[in-house]
Amino acid sequence: METSLYNMITAIVAIASLVGTSVLAIITLACESKENRKLHKLTIFSEYTKRYNDIMFKMPEEVFAKEAILTKETRKYARLYFNLCSEEYYLFEHKLVNEEIWNNWDTGIATRMKSPTLQEEWKCLQEEYNTKFRQHMNEIINHNIKSA
Repeated sequence: METSLYNMITAIVAIASLVGTSVLAIITLACESKENRKLHKLTIFSEYTKRYNDIMFKMPEEVFAKEAILTKETRKYARLYFNLCSEEYYLFEHKLVNEEIWNNWDTGIATRMKSPTLQEEWKCLQEEYNTKFRQHMNEIINHNIKSA
């Protein structure tokens, strides 16, 4: 009789240990996953900030002049900039960056799109981009034109 009671207690302790260990493992994985997502988002933000700085550093200054002639060089950097903006929009749309980061990027896009040169180049290139992004950029440009 004592042996079966002992076996039952041992089985209960083993099951409780297994359940406890499983719960602890699930909690640990959830916490690590959350931290990994934060780290991933920080990496994305850092990478896109670096790309933005590289593009702006190399972009010809005349792009931001009131009146400028589109050259091969300005077109090249305008396209790189629009590609970057499109990717940032995609990241936000798919919740890979949070709203705070997107608002920061979007404010920068609105500021840069005050450039008549970038607006002109956008008219030439906009068909290359997806509909939602194209609509967003056109809303920014229309707002900038009305505010000017």
